[in-house]
Amino acid sequence: MRRLLTNEEREYLLSICYDYTLDAATQLMNERFGKFWKKSQIKQYLNNHKIKRSRSQKDKKGYVSKIKLLSPEEMEYFMSIHKGRNINETTDLLNKKFNRSITYDQMKAFFKNNDFTCEVNTQFKKGHDSWNKGKRFPGQINSGSFKKGHEPHNHKPVGSERVDVDGYTLVKVAEPNKWRMKHILIWEKEHGPVPKTHSVLFLDQNKGNFSLDNLKLVSKAEVLFFNQHEASHVKEVNESKLLIAKVKVKLGELQKKRRNL
Repeated sequence: MRRLLTNEEREYLLSICYDYTLDAATQLMNERFGKFWKKSQIKQYLNNHKIKRSRSQKDKKGYVSKIKLLSPEEMEYFMSIHKGRNINETTDLLNKKFNRSITYDQMKAFFKNNDFTCEVNTQFKKGHDSWNKGKRFPGQINSGSFKKGHEPHNHKPVGSERVDVDGYTLVKVAEPNKWRMKHILIWEKEHGPVPKTHSVLFLDQNKGNFSLDNLKLVSKAEVLFFNQHEASHVKEVNESKLLIAKVKVKLGELQKKRRNL
């Protein structure tokens, strides 16, 4: 089997992989040896040979980002202007001076990859009025838009029902906004609290059928096994699958105990 790297290539990779990002190391390798390795190939080689490389931010500085985005002259200018300005201002100045078309996203990534900060003070100064003082905003609560004791127009009283995105019916059980699944409330009313290790299933997979004989308490381990097999819309078929799941889970527990003996 042909090796990806020769001894010379391997030695060079070992000398740079800790100090440079994977992108930078791949580019350096290709430039030095005139090859066209992909980043994924170099990464796989490092993983296969259990070669460690730095993941800290300080070692992700520079080589690829600086060379790809800014020339040395542009970098020198950047260093003289970026402090005290936001990213948009720095981008505009660079583009104007060097006739570039650097985007905000490119410059934002450049700042992040190289650990640069704008050092712009955006802290609200004491004594200044906020821009939104006294203004009212639809849907937002402030001193001018909502009075204590009033209920919002969309308030739901205790006992109200709604259907969530997964199709389960929820019942409001307490203020201000506590909801519980209706099928669990029905089961608990008859049998008591559902243990944390168990769930209540709809045997026929119909989330609107709240008959007690359609609700089944099963362990979460059994649910996991049950979900791995295609559920039926026939209650009797699912009951049989749950019995098999119970046997499988019990068998797994016994095997685990034997291994630990």
